[in-house]
Amino acid sequence: MSRGNQKTIIVSLVVIAQVLGACKNDTEFSVRAVSKKGDTVAKIGATEITAEDIKERLSHQPSFWMTKYSTPEGQKDFLEVQIRQELLAQEAIRQDLQNQPEVRESIKKMLAERVLRNEFQGKNFIAAVNDADLQAYYDQNKEQYNREEAVQAEFTLTPFGSDKAASLKKAREASQTNFAKTDFITKEEATKKFGAKAAETLWNLPAVNKTSNVVEGTDGYYMFRKNSVRAPHKQDFASAKEGIRRIVANKKRGEAFTKYIDELKKKANVVVYEDKLSGALAGQKH
Repeated sequence: MSRGNQKTIIVSLVVIAQVLGACKNDTEFSVRAVSKKGDTVAKIGATEITAEDIKERLSHQPSFWMTKYSTPEGQKDFLEVQIRQELLAQEAIRQDLQNQPEVRESIKKMLAERVLRNEFQGKNFIAAVNDADLQAYYDQNKEQYNREEAVQAEFTLTPFGSDKAASLKKAREASQTNFAKTDFITKEEATKKFGAKAAETLWNLPAVNKTSNVVEGTDGYYMFRKNSVRAPHKQDFASAKEGIRRIVANKKRGEAFTKYIDELKKKANVVVYEDKLSGALAGQKH
C-alpha cells in the first residue's frame, strides 16, 4: 500500500470516530482530522484547513504527482480537492448517510484493516525464521524440489473381457471423444497404472494433443492423448533456502493472525449458533 493510501486510511479513522458519535441533528459537522498549527488557508463552515495540513497531505502523495503540486497553481488545485472532500463529507453527514447499514459496514472493514496493520505491520516474520525451520520445511516437501518429469494425459480403456481379439477390434473402433483424464503422473506411476508397454507408448507420444494407436495394457486396450508435460525439477536445499524463508514467514504470519483472532474471540466471548445458520440462509440463491 502506498503512503498516500495509508494516510487516507488514518484520516478516515478519525472521520469514523467522529461520524459514529455524531448527533443526527447537527447542521454542521467537521469530518476532518484536527488541523495542525499554522496559517489558515481555507475555512469550510467551522472547519479550518491550515498550511501545515496541506504540507502534510502533500508529503504523502505519490511521487509522480509531486511535480504538479509543487507549483503555486498546483497547490491551489490540491487545496480545492481538500475543500471538495470536506464539502461532500459534511453534506453526507447532513443527509445522515453515516447511519446507513452499508456505510457502517464499510467503516467496520476499514477499522478491521487498521487494527491488523497496527498489530502486524511492524513485525518481521522473515527474521523470525531460523535455519531449523527452513530445513524442516524442505525435508517435509522434498517432492516439490525434486520432481521427475510428469505428464497429464487422457485415455480410453477397453477391458479384455473373455475374447481379447473382439476387445481389440472394439478398441480400434471406439470413439475418440470419451477420454478419461489423469492428474500429472510420472513414468513410474504410469507403468503401475497402465503397464510398461502402455506407459512407454504414452511417454513416446511426439507432441501434446497427439493420440496414440491402441496399445495393450495390464487390464485392457488403451489409447492415449498427452495434454501437457511437466518438466523435471531438481533443487537442493541451499538454492531453495531463500524461497522457503518467504514461505515459512508467511506461514508464521498466518499462524500469528489466527492466534490473534482466537484471543479476540475469547475476549469478546464469541458464541456461534450453528443450528440457526442453515435456517438463516434458507432460500438464498447461489
